[in-house]
Amino acid sequence: MQNATMRGWENVSPLSRRMVALGIISEMQVVIDLLDALNEKLDQEISIEDADIDFDQWADRRTQSVLFNSNYYIEGEDDDVTINRMTALFPSGNSTTFNEETKDTLKNGMGHLGKDAALNHSDIAVTLRRGYESIAILLSKIKQKMTDASSSHYENFCDEFLISDLDLVFQEVEREYTSWKDEHEWESLQALEDKRTQEILCVLKTGVFSHSTLPTNREIKECPIRIFEDALERNMTIPEDIDIECARLNRFVLMNGGVMQIDYAKLGKYLYRHYKELTYEEEMALKSFTVALDLIQRDMAALDPNLKVYLPDYEDNMMQALLDNAINIINTCKPYLNEKLSQDFLESYINDLFFGELRQEMHKKIGSKAVYTHICKMLGMLRISMKVFKAGTSSEDLAKLVSALTQKPSKESMKRKIDEGAADKNSAIRKWTDNYIREHCYSKVRDYS
Repeated sequence: MQNATMRGWENVSPLSRRMVALGIISEMQVVIDLLDALNEKLDQEISIEDADIDFDQWADRRTQSVLFNSNYYIEGEDDDVTINRMTALFPSGNSTTFNEETKDTLKNGMGHLGKDAALNHSDIAVTLRRGYESIAILLSKIKQKMTDASSSHYENFCDEFLISDLDLVFQEVEREYTSWKDEHEWESLQALEDKRTQEILCVLKTGVFSHSTLPTNREIKECPIRIFEDALERNMTIPEDIDIECARLNRFVLMNGGVMQIDYAKLGKYLYRHYKELTYEEEMALKSFTVALDLIQRDMAALDPNLKVYLPDYEDNMMQALLDNAINIINTCKPYLNEKLSQDFLESYINDLFFGELRQEMHKKIGSKAVYTHICKMLGMLRISMKVFKAGTSSEDLAKLVSALTQKPSKESMKRKIDEGAADKNSAIRKWTDNYIREHCYSKVRDYS
């Protein structure tokens, strides 16, 4: 807006300059409100919207001397002429609501607007400068937060970047990969590794990582990623500077057990800082590569199960399996659940505990061989409240149901652990459980004290 305003600024009437200045001031306040909200949001997350901010236009101060010069807003001697010429452009007659009365109102309003007595020319310049400085200060804070974002913020940004257009990208890549498998003898690790090399070459050729700094000779020499002709199809060529691009890619991945693992935090940081420089073709190539890499390496893990532990979702799948097992154990006690509670109460309890503030402790307990012991203690904590299970439900009743799933520990041992959980007064899980019961049960179960 400022740059457009400056063209021929000296030849514009003082009244017109005042009106333009007020328009800019009005827009400045909108921008300030938006930047205030963004500044607060950046404490929680970063996003593609803020990655697209162009800071350079606000760093250019060449336009300030004109816009902030109060002399340009001093009331003009020929303001009346300007007003008459402007109002004369408005249509009049039966086909419009603009008549002599509205014309006079407009003239009077503009006449006051152009007078220093109503709006001093110095106040206009000061307000413009204050608005500009407020925006500049907010942008400086925002840029600092964007630069100092946490690894988790960068990782989430990478996820947001990669999942956009995911359905379209996945369908296309999967179709091409399936077609490749139909035409090749692919059921060997070597064939799949060669296919992965071909996909690496394709994405590097787009220059998607070229916005990163040039790697050192040491980075290039020690880079484990190599493009060998033997892995390529006959129509594929290797660019001369491919070793540079391989070293750039190596900054954002880790070769582990023969599996290429993406460092989503590092890649997210790169994408966030260079988002404005990325072309559409580079973006789509990177998204396609991550999908192809996942499909290829899943097939590699199917041929060699030892590779599964290196796949990106292995840990998530393992944790989900542990949670599902815990839910299955505690849900055996649903027959004794208080009728006034939802049938999924026990599942929700374990789920919230598993992902809540005590998640690290819970992951260890549920992932241990003593999972039955720990869940029995939790059952004891729930039973003693007299809010979760039906009146008269005993530790033996609960132990009988749980013990039907396994021979070890025995029913008697499980009963002792349930009683131990009921007697526990000070553990973190007991305190968490008591708070959970107060929050979810007290307003729903009124029959018991």
